[in-house]
Amino acid sequence: MKNIAVDHLKWLRCLIDNLEPGNRSSAIAFIAAFPDLWGPLDAPTKTALQATADNAVADGFADYRLLAGVNLPELRNSLLDLISKLAVEQLSEPDWENESIYEHQALDVKLEGSHPKIEIAEPLSRSKPADI
Repeated sequence: MKNIAVDHLKWLRCLIDNLEPGNRSSAIAFIAAFPDLWGPLDAPTKTALQATADNAVADGFADYRLLAGVNLPELRNSLLDLISKLAVEQLSEPDWENESIYEHQALDVKLEGSHPKIEIAEPLSRSKPADI
């Protein structure tokens, strides 16, 4: 049987390794949620993500997804330095008008009408697949 977990890891690594610079904050937030993904990334990708954290400046900072990277040891020092430079107002009340922070919400739009049931061809684990 094909190892699905390994295939998904390869796919995720390839996806992250080929991200455009504008999507690096999202990648950092995602990797912070799944820190085991950091290890298999290519060295140039790690360097680019590190540079994203290193080059973030407090003045005009608005991409709060980047701050999730504080959970990654490789990015922690840069992001703690950034956090220490952010004004209290920046940390307590994000700029709700800045759409770039909430780009992911475009995926949350509820469509009218009926939707097909999603069937999983092969579960990711040996447990019983969830009803979706």
